[in-house]
Amino acid sequence: MLTAAVRDLHAAYPGQYSTDVRTSADDLWLNNPHITPLNEHDADVSVIDMHYPLIHQSNQRPYHFLHGYVQYLEQQLGLSIPVTQFKGDIHLSAEEKQSELPWKEIKSPYWIVMAGGKFDFTAKWWNPEFYQQVVDHFAGRLQFVQCGQADHWHPPLKNVVNLIGKTDIRQFLILIYHADGILCPVTFAMHAAAAVETRPGKPRNRACVVVAGGREPSQWEAYPHHRFLSTNGALTCCTNGGCWKSRCQKVGDGDDKDRRNLCEQPVAVNETLSIPRCMHLIQPREVIHNIELYYEGGALSYQQTVPPSHTRRNGKPAINTNASQRKLQEVLIEFRHGLGDAVQFTSVLKHLQQFYPHWNVDVSALVGKHTCYQGLCRQIFRLRDEEVGASHYDKRFALDWDECRHDHESWPSTKVARCLLEIFRLTPRPELCTYTIELGEQSQAAAANYLSEITCTTANAEGRFPAVLIHYEGNTSGSKKNLSHALIQQVCEDIIDVGYVPVILDWDQRSPLIDGQRIFNPDARHPLWQGKGTGDAETLAALIEASSLMIGVDSGPLHVAGATTTPTIGVWTHHHPVHFFDLADHVRHLVPRNHAQNAAGPRCLDYFEQNYHHRAYDQLDLELRSMVLSQLSDSEDIHTPVNLANRDFLKQLTSTAYNKTYYDEHKQAGLDYLGFGDWQFNYGRWLVDTLDWTDKKVLDVGCACGSIVRGLGTAGAVVQGVDVNEFMIQQGRQQWPDMTPLLHICDAVNLHLFGDQSWDTIHSAQVAEHWKPELVPFILKELHRVTTNNGLFLCFLDTEELMTRQGRNAVDEDPTHICIRPLEWWHMQLKAAGWEVCTGEYAVQLEQAENSYLQEYDWDWFLARKVTL
Repeated sequence: MLTAAVRDLHAAYPGQYSTDVRTSADDLWLNNPHITPLNEHDADVSVIDMHYPLIHQSNQRPYHFLHGYVQYLEQQLGLSIPVTQFKGDIHLSAEEKQSELPWKEIKSPYWIVMAGGKFDFTAKWWNPEFYQQVVDHFAGRLQFVQCGQADHWHPPLKNVVNLIGKTDIRQFLILIYHADGILCPVTFAMHAAAAVETRPGKPRNRACVVVAGGREPSQWEAYPHHRFLSTNGALTCCTNGGCWKSRCQKVGDGDDKDRRNLCEQPVAVNETLSIPRCMHLIQPREVIHNIELYYEGGALSYQQTVPPSHTRRNGKPAINTNASQRKLQEVLIEFRHGLGDAVQFTSVLKHLQQFYPHWNVDVSALVGKHTCYQGLCRQIFRLRDEEVGASHYDKRFALDWDECRHDHESWPSTKVARCLLEIFRLTPRPELCTYTIELGEQSQAAAANYLSEITCTTANAEGRFPAVLIHYEGNTSGSKKNLSHALIQQVCEDIIDVGYVPVILDWDQRSPLIDGQRIFNPDARHPLWQGKGTGDAETLAALIEASSLMIGVDSGPLHVAGATTTPTIGVWTHHHPVHFFDLADHVRHLVPRNHAQNAAGPRCLDYFEQNYHHRAYDQLDLELRSMVLSQLSDSEDIHTPVNLANRDFLKQLTSTAYNKTYYDEHKQAGLDYLGFGDWQFNYGRWLVDTLDWTDKKVLDVGCACGSIVRGLGTAGAVVQGVDVNEFMIQQGRQQWPDMTPLLHICDAVNLHLFGDQSWDTIHSAQVAEHWKPELVPFILKELHRVTTNNGLFLCFLDTEELMTRQGRNAVDEDPTHICIRPLEWWHMQLKAAGWEVCTGEYAVQLEQAENSYLQEYDWDWFLARKVTL
């Protein structure tokens, strides 16, 4: 920046000044026409100690770093010095421009990459793994030359020309002169990229992609022709420009920067490195895109002068133009692993096709698994059935298929990633971390015939049959993945209830649920599998593709489903999908609430959260059934876990009388009317606080054993309860002796125990649906009698609207629910009995209270005010 100030002083006042400099980088000034050797001790020489105080206003004022020294020089000399060019002023000699690079391994075109920085400003560092991904992406198109001072932090990258610590300032400037572009953080290299002229025949301005983050305000650092990747404004710590923090990773050098001026939002890249979140938010794909813009826009062009690779254009694999120049290699890969692993391996083969197009790959695999690889390799051999003459192969791989417990943040941390990184030395590409199985006409016809036979119908317009495939028992690690027969029995019943046919995939006939009438299974002997015993990958893929839904655990069929387009639910208990399943947009993963403990670390967990469709469960049985029914009925609101639990509860109720049997049956189904805890206490607190019932007289109609009476009373109301069930009133009195005088056996149609206007408020929860419809007018009039003038009646109840919302029906309903009516019917009955509906007056405060149960439960309700008849 000081070179620009000197240049512009002489441009504004030619011949009036002689200038010399003393800086930490004197070689930067070689060949500069504005420098005249001066002796600072001479009487006619003025010495100015240069600063750029403008930096302290960089977040508020629209100035570039170029203006910093210029404005200070203006103030010292009392002059006006216009900035003439948007760059510094560096001069190369003709000899420097014409000299050949001393590093023969460098081939043009190339980019310089600065993958580190100084220790005093670690807040500028970016993840070295991200730099590596960028380098790997351009393999075969661009060569990268890594530079940096030896005493700074510059982790060496792979597949680059490593010049770390091998250049002085002039050599580095010459290297920039010949470079197409520079990739770096905010550092000297980006300013030199603008200041050093470009070679003849190249664009006037040098390409440069700057990974800037949020430390500096962009207008202070950026150049017009650079791609400056800033996160200013995206984080709370840099909403008003740059944060100007010095360090994120502590250095331990005793510098005060390790104790103060630290990054507020550090991200742990690994155990020994933290970088600012503003830098971490800039992903490799964004850097790659901005480099590619220079080429897609026409400013630069690729030349295939470095070792060939495979590139992508328009999102599709492109043939490497250099492949023909490399010797074709014969490659044999032996893969002796199960179905799920075999499907995962298709992702590896897609990477090999792209990165090693000069490989002629043959694969030998187990029978049934071998059909995964059609179109992904040259030839497929069936192990144990065919001998492979291996002597003519240039490369042979007998692949292990080990689990991956690494914590990757830019791709799935699966067996695929481990194989690519450790065996084939390739960086995984997320777009290739998917599964593929080609389907032939024969397999599709066989699948369609089978599904047509068991569903007794034809495929719909999308080519799918009303069948749901289920695989819930794997062959390995059963305790970590298998589901119970009881759960799948429930799932099958749900599937049948909504008009679909369940098909259990079980080649060993371990499931007791299969009956061949309602629940089907094409076992290992079924002709569908063409005698291959444990199923055939291609046929299984065709079967899944023609079905409406697939449900699977971490086993082979789930991975096969990942190669189809059929909606799929992956159920996980102890394994984590980020380690055992790659990417598939049509697969939703059902994971336990504490699934994070099954992941290797925070980075892969973050990748999972951002790239996998998933849902966390607390109760697997309800969540799985909810997902299945929602998918099949396309109505997620109806089949919520809460609604399912309620429907299951109601199905268990058969009693039609209010007696001991009624109480016992509800308790066995999961509702103990003697239960008192946080639910009842918080319910009472919500109503008493919100409706100002403190010290108000409240009658709970249909109080059962009295647990809600106790909750309302604990919260501050003066409350009693009535119920027609003598057994439950007696149970309540025994449970809470202090409530004996508060609990009454009484029918709501005749509240003879109470005089007129005895109660300020009537409360009733899930009771009105039990009243006989013909008695409702009399009950409402009796409640009206015992309520004070302008007193309230709060009622929570089941209605026709609620039944529709929750997918409930009269067949499975509690047989005592004999008064299911629309809310409007209730409003009419209330009006006739002398009540004025005032729900709207209280809706906001009841629904929006901090502890509102209406935010948690789907209830219908009304509030009515007594009016004088």
